[in-house]
Amino acid sequence: MRILALTTCHNRRAQTLQALGSLLGQSNPPQYRLDVCVVDDGSTDGTSEAVRAAYPTVVVLSGSGNLFWAGGMRFAWDTYASRQQFDYLLVLNDDIRLYDGALRGLLNAAHT
Repeated sequence: MRILALTTCHNRRAQTLQALGSLLGQSNPPQYRLDVCVVDDGSTDGTSEAVRAAYPTVVVLSGSGNLFWAGGMRFAWDTYASRQQFDYLLVLNDDIRLYDGALRGLLNAAHT
């Protein structure tokens, strides 16, 4: 089963990297694959490059700088997610920190 996570960022390199670290560091059940797509909405602080270097499996899309969060999520949906097959869609802000087991807990809640 596939989980697709989407987020949008703008000039918050450190926060975005921490959020991705907490997401990608989850201990998920082996039958689940987690894929992540980040819309970098015109960052000038090297966010895209840092994400690609730290997390090469993350898909990074470039925004215009005028999308903001909702527009970035819509852009991610229109240009990437709508062309993917997935079982669960997770949308999140780039300043979150997930506790270990958070995705497992969400998946358990989805099945009850």
